[in-house]
Amino acid sequence: MAHDEDRVATPASSATTAAAAARPAAAPAQTAVPAPAAKSTAGMRDLLANERTLLAWVRTALAFMAFGVALERFSVFIKVTGLGTGGDRAQLEELMRGAQISDVMGMALIALGGVIAAIGGARTRRWSERAEPVPGGAPGPLGLQVATGLTVALSAALLLWMLLT
Repeated sequence: MAHDEDRVATPASSATTAAAAARPAAAPAQTAVPAPAAKSTAGMRDLLANERTLLAWVRTALAFMAFGVALERFSVFIKVTGLGTGGDRAQLEELMRGAQISDVMGMALIALGGVIAAIGGARTRRWSERAEPVPGGAPGPLGLQVATGLTVALSAALLLWMLLT
């Protein structure tokens, strides 16, 4: 071609060409083999995700129980309001039926909170039995069982308290 003669080599283009020639050839692509540290990290990540899930179950159970206590205590408000109105007997009986419904619904929510905590604990235990052991001193399931047990015990204690008061 006629234009090749017109091209003048500049110092910058020569340096670029020399640098490209000095670079080593790219290494062939290798398949990724998980390192032992990556395997233990994945196991720890799964363990921590499982603990967070159990805590979400327990948090939900406590919310149900708290709402149940509030609803049951609302029946006291209904009873006091009914007694203070001085209305006729039919109106008072209707208010007392509403208070009984509030009592039953409150206790049902408290019991449901205990069931939710037990289900969360059972799911966590089932996962823990299937999971690979995590090297490096992973925390045991004792803390998770204690959290679940305390929540279920709280539910039972609240139900007993509601029945006795």
